[in-house]
Amino acid sequence: MLDLADRTLDEYRGVTETGRHHWLAWANDTAVGYIACDTYDRWTTWEGGPGGRGVTATIPVPSAGIAYVVDPAQRRRGYGTAMITAVTAMPELAHVELFAAGVEPANTASVRCLHKAGFRPLSPEPDWEGTVYYTLARADHDTRPGNQPDISRPTARNRPESGIQAQKLSR
Repeated sequence: MLDLADRTLDEYRGVTETGRHHWLAWANDTAVGYIACDTYDRWTTWEGGPGGRGVTATIPVPSAGIAYVVDPAQRRRGYGTAMITAVTAMPELAHVELFAAGVEPANTASVRCLHKAGFRPLSPEPDWEGTVYYTLARADHDTRPGNQPDISRPTARNRPESGIQAQKLSR
C-alpha cells in the first residue's frame, strides 16, 4: 500500500530530490497531524499541461516542499501553524534556505497557517494546476543560536497552548 515511501530519490519538475522527512505531531497522547518535507537542490516554477513550457524559473538554493494535514477533530487549535513552524526549525533541515508549500486558494485555513508561520505567496496568481505556492526564506528566521524553537518541548513561541511533540517516521 505504501510502496512509494521507499522509492529512490529522483528528479522531479526540474529539481533533484535530496531527502524525504516525515513526522507525526502529538498533543498530549493524541496524534493531531502529519507533516512531510521533501528536500531539493533548488526550487523551480513548473508549467505543465498541454503546451506547458516545463521549468519557467529557478531559485538556486537548497529548498524544501512541505505538505501537512491536521486531524479534522483537532483543527482551529493552532496545530497547523505549530507543525509548520516546528518543521522549519528541525536540525536535519538546517541546510534548507527556502521552504515552500502549495495550496489551493479556497483552502483558507491552510493559507492562514502559512501566513502565521511567516510564509508569503511566491506569486499571488495560481499556477497551471490552480495552486498558489507560499514560501519562507531562511533569512526570514532568526537563526542565531538560542533563538530556534525547541520542538521536543512545548513553548509559547512555537506551540499552541496545549503543545505538540514531533515523532520522526522512518521509511
